[in-house]
Amino acid sequence: MSPDGVQALLARRMDRWTARRLAPDCHRISGGNPLLVRGLVEDQAGSPGADQAGSPGTDPTRIEPGSGYGDAVLACLYRCDPALPRVAGALAILAEASTPALVGELLSMPPDAVRRAVPVLNGTGVLDDGRFRHPAARAAVLGALSADERADLHARAAGLLHGHHAPVPVVARHLLDARPVGEDWVTPVLWEAAEHALDDGDVDLALRFLRLALRADVDERRRAVTTAMLARVEWRTNPSIAVRRTGALVTAVRAGHLTGRYALLPVTSMLWFGDDEAAGTVLRQLDRQASLPLQVIHAWLYPERAHTRPGIDVHLLDGEPWDESTLPFTVAAVVAAIADERLVDAERRCAALEAGAVARYPTWRALFAALRAEIALRRDDLVAAEAAANTALAVLPPRSWGVVVGLPLSVLVRVATATGRYEDAAGHLATPVPDALFRTPIGLLYRRARGGYQHATGRFRMAVEEFESIGRLMRRWRLDLPVIVPWRTDTARSLLRLGQDRAARELATEQLDLLPPEYAHLRATTLRTLAAASDLADRPALLRQAVHALEGGEDRAELAATLNELGWIHRSLGELGQARTILRRARERADRPEPADRREPVDSHEPVESHEPADRCGAAPAAEPAREPTTGPRPTPPGWRFAQMSGAERRVASLAARGYTNRQIAAKLFITVSTVEQHLTRVYRKLQVNGRTDLPLDRGGPDPLPDEPTAGEAS
Repeated sequence: MSPDGVQALLARRMDRWTARRLAPDCHRISGGNPLLVRGLVEDQAGSPGADQAGSPGTDPTRIEPGSGYGDAVLACLYRCDPALPRVAGALAILAEASTPALVGELLSMPPDAVRRAVPVLNGTGVLDDGRFRHPAARAAVLGALSADERADLHARAAGLLHGHHAPVPVVARHLLDARPVGEDWVTPVLWEAAEHALDDGDVDLALRFLRLALRADVDERRRAVTTAMLARVEWRTNPSIAVRRTGALVTAVRAGHLTGRYALLPVTSMLWFGDDEAAGTVLRQLDRQASLPLQVIHAWLYPERAHTRPGIDVHLLDGEPWDESTLPFTVAAVVAAIADERLVDAERRCAALEAGAVARYPTWRALFAALRAEIALRRDDLVAAEAAANTALAVLPPRSWGVVVGLPLSVLVRVATATGRYEDAAGHLATPVPDALFRTPIGLLYRRARGGYQHATGRFRMAVEEFESIGRLMRRWRLDLPVIVPWRTDTARSLLRLGQDRAARELATEQLDLLPPEYAHLRATTLRTLAAASDLADRPALLRQAVHALEGGEDRAELAATLNELGWIHRSLGELGQARTILRRARERADRPEPADRREPVDSHEPVESHEPADRCGAAPAAEPAREPTTGPRPTPPGWRFAQMSGAERRVASLAARGYTNRQIAAKLFITVSTVEQHLTRVYRKLQVNGRTDLPLDRGGPDPLPDEPTAGEAS
């Protein structure tokens, strides 16, 4: 029938308006075959909303073929030549790869017979130029075959297409639906098809190919490689799933069935989840040159087992493909750059990793987000740091992170502590972490975060113990570099709050001796800590050294904070002219508001316990002994009286002094405007000032940003 004939037939079963709208679609699907048109009409009548067909507001411009159309297709085939259903079945199996020659081979039928059958099928309206007019027609033909018939045809089609050098993914899809094909070419085809699927971003399809290869093959070496490929793909989506294959992979390595990069996969898994002893055992069995990157990672991530402290040669893997065996080393190079304060280099390397194909997979995407979070934190961008860390843990749940979970968790703890959200910080610290975390340098970051939280909540003795434990580990691991974790100044700040000036001074001096000149920011904060632990008359010289270290650099906020402290010291010494000049310079450097960050003012000599934050967290405040008086008068100008306030008060005062409104402060610190007003009222009383315009420009951020805990220690 012509399109007009189809429309006329439709008009007998529905109103003319609906018939006119449906006729083009109906003719395209049926080829004008009245039997197929009737089947489509049945499907339309039985579809949802059919009672309203043709009514105003509906738009039935498309037909969705259903069982009525499928039955009509089969009726057309089986009322004709018996060869037609067979040819149609072969065409349905071969799909786009079908040719008369291949159909003939598949059915053991002469090609001429196939060529005669195809025009007849075109004439029935089922086919159009040798292809099914609609996927529903192909599905109906396949559904008419028994499961055994389909499996047999797919197996024979896979063999035929492989013999004719058809694309590997086409052959592999037939293998998925075929009966077992016990031939040696099958597993390599499935391997290659899995790689194609990964290139296309179809992880599920890749896993189907590999799982079929593992089920169908009996050769031990090929099974070992398939297991390794499966573990690699599963690792990219969730390491906690892939780790279940580690035992089988280790067995295969010991049996000599796995070599090269696949032999490194179980080591990566062991290092990630903290089984460093077993990882070392496997590494000793591998070729030294091939396993060099993971040997370096093993020694770097678990320094307790390292005889020497390895450097990270970032060019070692130049030209090598990025996969699960080489990426850990590249990531380690990023971490090393972050620790060395080479943030531009770290960002560049992180961007290169994110631009690679592996970035589409959840595990690597989460890890890159964690690295971004640490970089942002080092840049004092607390908002970006928290967002990136939350993204990392949303993409990959904590249980799948292994020892690396310390990276995003430490950032979240430090940001929450820095913004006065102590309950949030405590919640992050309650997240279970593996004990092996504390055998890694990542554990140092987590301990520092925890120590900073303890300091901020008034538990200074606990903070000192935490920071000193970091120092003991760093010495034992021969990693005692302040640029990694400045545990000495962290400890010194807590000691100052306990009134132990001499011990704080010794630690700050020791750290200063360890710092090369290029680490300007760290030298400046160390000098500020040393100044806070020194007599008033000695402070200006130390703070001038800090200013000198920062001048010419990009750290304007730290320079402004240091100048501000220096100005108030001169004022307290009665040197008002110098004080005014220096404080003016401080105001000029602080010409733009910045978030409260890790450049907090160094604690003064007054050992005041901050009970309010501790109570807010539900933790009992530590009872500290009274400070013994020191010799000589020590005036406390307003800048130094910041230490008499709670952490929350100091943060509010700092932002208010730099021009933030109460509403802006509330939004930045995640508190209410009313709470801001209450904090400011107490601040004015403690600093003995009349209002915010009298507040000293002091970097009133949180106390030191901490490092990391263990599952049992977090409480």
